[in-house]
Amino acid sequence: MRPMRIETPRLLLRSWTQEDAPSLLAIYSDAAVIEHIPHVRLRDLAAAEAKVREMQELEAANGCTLWAVERGRELIGVCGFRTRDELGFAFRSDVWGQGYAREAAAACLRWSGQQGVRRIVASTRASNSGARRVLDKLGFVDTGRASPDGVWLIYERLTAESAL
Repeated sequence: MRPMRIETPRLLLRSWTQEDAPSLLAIYSDAAVIEHIPHVRLRDLAAAEAKVREMQELEAANGCTLWAVERGRELIGVCGFRTRDELGFAFRSDVWGQGYAREAAAACLRWSGQQGVRRIVASTRASNSGARRVLDKLGFVDTGRASPDGVWLIYERLTAESAL
């Protein structure tokens, strides 16, 4: 399988390399990020290296993953798919509010449309107003449903092309 490369005006979404582990650790150990996605907290470099391997294996098995997102040559976030129809993203807190999540997610939605995916879901905590705004801007709709534990709001987008 060829490594993934999706370019936008400001970003590069790409497959993971083990050299990305320190940057991933910085994202998934940032207290502001972890407040919204505590289940991904990484505590050390070994855990980050394992997470990179997990994302590489997911991409090899499914053709998609939460890809590394670079601005210039600096890794600033992750964005992509947990499954072919479940969008996810996380960015370093120091780059929040600059439109990177929307830009990366829109590129991922275009990619999914090219793969024939027509229904995308995403989930976020009710308290994560930034992620909810990104999903709203991308044309997702709050379904009114929540995860079984009540923590995650479920959003849905029925077509991959509209609102991009």
